[in-house]
Amino acid sequence: MPKISIIIPVYNVEEYLPDCLESCINQTMQDIEIICVDDCSTDNSRIILEEYRNKDNRIKIINHTKNLRQGAARNTGMRMAFGEYIWFIDSDDYIDFDACQILYDEAEKYDIDILSFQALNFYYENNHKKIVPSDLIVDLPKNCILDLSGNIKINCNINVSPCCYIAKKEFIENFSFAEGCFHEDIDFTLIVFSQCKRFRCIAYTPYYYRQRKGSTTRTTITAKRIPDHIGYCLRLYNYIKTDRITSNNFIYEKLLVYLQEVNNFIKTYNSVDRNKYGIKDFYKIYNKFRFKIVLNYWKSMFYNCLFLYKK
Repeated sequence: MPKISIIIPVYNVEEYLPDCLESCINQTMQDIEIICVDDCSTDNSRIILEEYRNKDNRIKIINHTKNLRQGAARNTGMRMAFGEYIWFIDSDDYIDFDACQILYDEAEKYDIDILSFQALNFYYENNHKKIVPSDLIVDLPKNCILDLSGNIKINCNINVSPCCYIAKKEFIENFSFAEGCFHEDIDFTLIVFSQCKRFRCIAYTPYYYRQRKGSTTRTTITAKRIPDHIGYCLRLYNYIKTDRITSNNFIYEKLLVYLQEVNNFIKTYNSVDRNKYGIKDFYKIYNKFRFKIVLNYWKSMFYNCLFLYKK
């Protein structure tokens, strides 16, 4: 059994894929598997994967017969994984060479279900690599074991990217990503966190996000993305309703934030037919929480002003 299964969804990333794979095969920890799920790439990504598999038998390639997007690719990889821990890595990013060893040792030492860590952004300017702090923050208490499954309040500024944590396979395999949509990681990570009884966040930065045009997070937002934004709100609402999550839980407050953000997003497309994109379903939920959304907004503004005043 490998200690860590690295799962990499791959779609048309021929220019960046070698950097990602090099950072994985050169880990100081040898006992890993690298599961690459090719989601019907139309460039040379599959050829690159096969070349690397010929060099390193820890690489496994799974080919989708239909483009199902990142959530489905991650689900496929998770079903095929044999490692004690799962780590999702995006195919245009890279990790430190000693990351797997450090994270595994930390998770095993404290018997952790989810171990969360930090990330940096990088980009190239005039052929020089620039590394800057990530705007995706793991804003949680460091170096302590948390039970997030109860009615616990934590800061909502949480990085929902599954790239910034490793999780025990026996724990995370009970969950699945939404498929065929963008932003599938938002509700997935929040729901996974809210079920975690042994969570630990450490001040370690082994992950590097590539900033590039055309990536999922950088794609120009259009009205066609409205269903994807509405989708994670509906999934979070159904989870809260089904599991009877109270307002004392952090995921409840996070839903209020997303409802406000998506409402503002929809307003930017005033000409959109309100009978399309599931907008009516969204406002049924939004109106149920309208008072709490406004209250939550002004409360956050107050705390932000207070923080700036003290600073």
